[in-house]
Amino acid sequence: MAFREVYALGWAADYPDENNWVLEVFHPTMSRNVPQWTGEDPAAEPELARRKERCFEAEKILCWDEAVIAPLFHSPVVRLAKPDL
Repeated sequence: MAFREVYALGWAADYPDENNWVLEVFHPTMSRNVPQWTGEDPAAEPELARRKERCFEAEKILCWDEAVIAPLFHSPVVRLAKPDL
């Protein structure tokens, strides 16, 4: 895959774990990883509280320290619920 300077990505978490977007989008070998980030994999941490911490650390590195990504907006969550379904 060729290196890309700029790209757009849309992502919605499909399971309730902080690691959902870090692993699925930025894992060094198991994702598209367009910016080719090589940080630690938070999923390697079995303890939930520590994994959550590691995901926040990864987000800080991605968005601030190394500025690998620059989130531009976050869509609101819209839910429709009907009690009899």
